[in-house]
Amino acid sequence: MRIFSSTIQKIFFKYFFAVSLLAITAIGIFSFTFYVRNFIKSERDHIVSTTNKAKYNIEFILSIVRNNSILLSANETVTRNCSTWFIPGAPEIMEAKLNVDTMLRNSVSINEHLKGIYILGKNGMFYSSYWDVTEEKLRRWLNLTNDAEIGKLFGMGKNNQGIYIPQLERNAITYIRPIYKFPASERIGLLIIDINYVYLREIFTYSSLATEESEKILVVNSRGDTLFTFPYNLNMDFLKNDHPELFSPGQHVLEMNIFNKDSFIISESFEQNDWRIVRVFFKDKIHSTTNLLFAMLILFLIGMAVIYLIISLLLSNSIAKPIIDLNAKLKIIQKGDFSVKIQTDREDEIGQLGETFNKMTVRIDKLLKQSVAEQKRKSDLQFEVLEAQINPHFLYNTLDSIKWLAVLQGMENISDMVSSLINLLKYNISGSTRMVSLEDEINSVKNYISIQQFRYGDIFSVDYEIPDNMLNLKIMKFILQPLVENAIFHGLKDMDSKGKILVEAQRTDNNSITFRISDNGTGFVFKKDGSIHENTLKSRGMHSGIGIKNIQERMTLYFGSEYGLTFSNTASGGACASLRHPLIDDQSSIIGE
Repeated sequence: MRIFSSTIQKIFFKYFFAVSLLAITAIGIFSFTFYVRNFIKSERDHIVSTTNKAKYNIEFILSIVRNNSILLSANETVTRNCSTWFIPGAPEIMEAKLNVDTMLRNSVSINEHLKGIYILGKNGMFYSSYWDVTEEKLRRWLNLTNDAEIGKLFGMGKNNQGIYIPQLERNAITYIRPIYKFPASERIGLLIIDINYVYLREIFTYSSLATEESEKILVVNSRGDTLFTFPYNLNMDFLKNDHPELFSPGQHVLEMNIFNKDSFIISESFEQNDWRIVRVFFKDKIHSTTNLLFAMLILFLIGMAVIYLIISLLLSNSIAKPIIDLNAKLKIIQKGDFSVKIQTDREDEIGQLGETFNKMTVRIDKLLKQSVAEQKRKSDLQFEVLEAQINPHFLYNTLDSIKWLAVLQGMENISDMVSSLINLLKYNISGSTRMVSLEDEINSVKNYISIQQFRYGDIFSVDYEIPDNMLNLKIMKFILQPLVENAIFHGLKDMDSKGKILVEAQRTDNNSITFRISDNGTGFVFKKDGSIHENTLKSRGMHSGIGIKNIQERMTLYFGSEYGLTFSNTASGGACASLRHPLIDDQSSIIGE
C-alpha cells in the first residue's frame, strides 16, 4: 500500500515532518538545558523563600503569649498592686493577692499553651496563678538566689520586648517582660509566663514541612540551647561546632554533605526573639523529581513525534490532494473540455482557489464562445460590405457612362450630380482599408449632401464645425454619412420650416473624439429607463441595414464597448446622435490595418 500518491504530497510531508522534528528537538534541548538543569536552583530558591510552617506556628503561639503579656502588664489592677507600697500585715495585701491571682488563674485556664503566670512586684508583692507556687520556688526555678539577680531582671536595659529562658526540665519556656507604670514609664514589676513546652513541641512536630527522610530541623536560641528538633530527640549539636557560620546573624544558605547525603542547609532568625531555625533539606528528593521529570519529558517528546507524524501525513494530504485534483482538471481543460468543475466545501484559501478555478473555466468558455461569435460577426459584416459593394460597382460604371452622355448633350446640372454620386460611390467601394482621414470622410459627406440638394433644393442646410488640426486624424470609414442620411430623411421629414443640420467634431479627452450630428427636426422619444422607444427607432430608420446598427456594431467590435453611439435631444427639441471614437493620429496604430 502506497502512503504517498504523488511527489508533491511526499515533498509536503518531508517539509512538515522535518519542521516538526526540529521543533521537538528544540523543545527537548530547551527543556533539558533550561528547565531540568535549573530545577535544582529553582527548588533551592523555593525552599529559601517559602515560609517555614513550623517556624510560623511557633511564632504565632509566641505572639499570642506576647499579646497576653501586654494586656496583663497594662491592666490597671496589676499596675496598681505592683506600685502600691502596702503596710506589712495590712488586710489590703490579701485583697490585692486575691484579685491579681484570680486574674492570672483565669488567663491560664483559657490558654492551653500556658503553664503558669507569675508577677514579682518592685514593692515586694508576689502574685501567682497557682497557690502552690511560691516566690521561693519561682526564684529556684529561675536561679534567682538573691535580690541582685532579680535586680538584673528589673534592669533589662532597653529590652522592652522581654526575654525567653528555656526550662526544659520543667517542660516550660519562661517568658519574662517588665511591667511599667505610666506615664512616667517606671518599671514596677516583672511579668513571668511559663509557656507549655510540650504543647509547642507538638505544634512544631506536626507542622513540619516534610518527612524525616527528606528534612531535618533544629531550633536554638542565641546561647546555643537546643529548643526543638525534628524528628524529636535528633542530635544536631555537631552543626554548632562544625558550621558556626549557620548561627551568625542573617540568613544563610549552604550546600554540603550532612548525614552522608548531599543537602541544602537554610538558617534564618525568628522575628520576635533571639531564636534561630536551621533546616536541612536532602537533595535526593530533588534528584528523584528531576529524574521523573526527565523520563516524563522523553515520553512527552516521543508522543509529540508520533502526533506530529500523523499531523504531517494529514496536513500534506490535505494540501496536496486539492493541488493534484486541480492538476487533473487542468489536463482535461487542456483537451478543450471546459465543463469540468472542482467540488469543495472548504472555506480557506484552497477552497477559494477551487471557486476561482470554476469561475475561470466558465469565464474562459464564455470568452471563447464570444470570440468565435465576434469573429463570425466580423466575417458577416465584411461579407455584407462586399455584397453591398457589388451593385454599386456596376452602378458606378453605368453612372460614368450617363455622366459623359450628359456632358455631350450639355446638361451640366445632371453631369455635376452624377459626378458627386460617382465620387461618393468611388469612396465607398474603393480599397479595403477600414480607416480614413477625417478630411476624406467629411468630403464623402459633402458629396452625399450635394446629391441630396439636387433632389430637395435648399429646404435644408448643413454646417460644419471641425477644427483644421483634426482633419488629419484617422477614423473608421463610412461612419458619418449614415448619421447625416438619418437626419435628412427622418429628422427633417414633414418639416414646414427650413431644416438645419450641424456636423461637429471635438476632442473629448486625450484618448477620444466625439462627433455630433444634430438637426432641428423631430427628436427621439425616450422610455422611463432612458432607452429610445422602439417606434422612434423604426420611424427614423434605425432598426436594420448597414446604417446606424452597422456603425454601432463595428465600433464595438473594433474598439470596445466604451466607444459607439448615444442619442439625445437638443435644447430646441431636435435630435442629436453622438459618436465617441478613439483618438488615432498614427497610421501604424490603426486597429485592423
